[in-house]
Amino acid sequence: MLALAPGGDLPELNTDGPVSIQMFEGGAACSALANEYTVATNDSLVLAQRVPDLARAPNS
Repeated sequence: MLALAPGGDLPELNTDGPVSIQMFEGGAACSALANEYTVATNDSLVLAQRVPDLARAPNS
């Protein structure tokens, strides 16, 4: 489990297994395969293995 501070980011990852991003509070912008996704409170985003992805939290 990770938490991002306002304005924080998670650098690009490329994992051997699937990735599940679950937003418990706040929101983040996630990028994967040249697509941008907005993940808000109670949303989930699931990505297949070896899909490069990154996440950014808004500034506020």
